[in-house]
Amino acid sequence: GLVSLRRARNVTDIQARNFAKQPTVGLLAVRIGAHYYFNKQWSTAIGGAWFHQQQESGAGKKIVSDEVRLWEELKHEWKLKKWQLINQFRTEQRHWTNQQGLAFRFRYRLAADLSIGQKWKALAGNELMWQTSKTRQNWDQYRAWVGGEDAFNSKKQVQLVLMNWWQFNNGTQQPVVRINFVQ
Repeated sequence: GLVSLRRARNVTDIQARNFAKQPTVGLLAVRIGAHYYFNKQWSTAIGGAWFHQQQESGAGKKIVSDEVRLWEELKHEWKLKKWQLINQFRTEQRHWTNQQGLAFRFRYRLAADLSIGQKWKALAGNELMWQTSKTRQNWDQYRAWVGGEDAFNSKKQVQLVLMNWWQFNNGTQQPVVRINFVQ
């Protein structure tokens, strides 16, 4: 049968990050996905993303690369009044334009959101990422964040997310600005 449009939605986000101690934007990203909701708590999604990354190596050399990423996920959202607890498992297939091969990564995220009024949310969470391939093995990460979200309209179709990430594998901190478009 056909997928009920009430259970499916598209999500697109545009993201900018600045890597620690580097004054320029370190990453620009565009991500798009289609989500299907089995019920109010369980959903699945597939999507793709493009990342443009600019970093400095340990020797001060500028490294610029693009990444194309496909992903699949399973998510459980538990809501209790103003709180929401999120458990998410995601798989990714990653390809960088300046390298040969494909890298596979698994991500597990645990996060909590607190609704403040009709438009605002406080966000906190952590995520563990494990990459199976030898390509970019150092990209295994443990990440924690805090932040806030503002929905610009009552239907929450456009959201502005500001957060700060700490990545414990390499001791970096990243301010993140993300704009989500939800249909």
